[in-house]
Amino acid sequence: MKTEQQGLYLLDVMCTLVSLLCSCFLLIICAMTQLWKTTSIRLVMYLTLGNIVTGLILLIPTYKYTFMCPFQEHVLHFALFSEIIWGALFLHYAYMKIVLEKKFTRVFEVRYLAIALIPSLLFSLPPFVPQEFGNNCWDGIHTPLETVVSSYGFLVLYTIATLCCFGFILGIYYYFKLFEKGYYTEEYENKYKKIRLIGRYSLIIYLSAFILYIYGILNMIGRHKRSLDFIALMFHALCGLFTITLFLSSTKVQRKMSEYFKSQAITAEILPEDTANFTSMTPELYSGFSD
Repeated sequence: MKTEQQGLYLLDVMCTLVSLLCSCFLLIICAMTQLWKTTSIRLVMYLTLGNIVTGLILLIPTYKYTFMCPFQEHVLHFALFSEIIWGALFLHYAYMKIVLEKKFTRVFEVRYLAIALIPSLLFSLPPFVPQEFGNNCWDGIHTPLETVVSSYGFLVLYTIATLCCFGFILGIYYYFKLFEKGYYTEEYENKYKKIRLIGRYSLIIYLSAFILYIYGILNMIGRHKRSLDFIALMFHALCGLFTITLFLSSTKVQRKMSEYFKSQAITAEILPEDTANFTSMTPELYSGFSD
């Protein structure tokens, strides 16, 4: 392994460890504060689980264990596809919940999981992936991410998902245009804040995926840029950090965390009966010192 390639793998390990720590911290917060009972938070948790899968699979040193190379790239392919689909599902959730004002039931949640997982699993199997999968994980100037994004499957899925997101955004924009200026109600402000928060998750997913999109196109046309190896791998490995940053910026999350830690704070209080007991013991203490 060349020095430059070692530096790239070291960057991958460092960013992945940061992402894993952030993802685990997010799940712990949701478990402690009971935030997992909120539907939108559960969607974020599903995305976080995908980030954890991405981080764990990127830590495999396939430059040593080359027999693990096909497994690494297939799982990475699955995780990347599911993240892109979740980006579109977040906007669909915002459109359905806020614009159409439909109730998000368990049936919808199961459908979301099926939409995110089943296509990602199918498209990561051998019939749907390039033949060069698993041949050059860290060989020469290659990375596991390079082969995954340099495929027509990734490029087509990203394009279709982006068009779907654009359609949801137009629907949301048209809905908010119905509110006339000067008549913005409290309902309007609350809905707008929710839309902005949910939209940020989709935005960060598609911005990082857009870097991979450009990276894949350049590799496919033979315009490989070594600097893009570092940029693309760093952005994809840090997906957990981006997720928890948006998660902690939510006022609902901040309020829940504040309430939880306040309830856990131990306040030392002296009760009236404790004061009486202490007073009754005082003469005995003085008699012990009289000698």
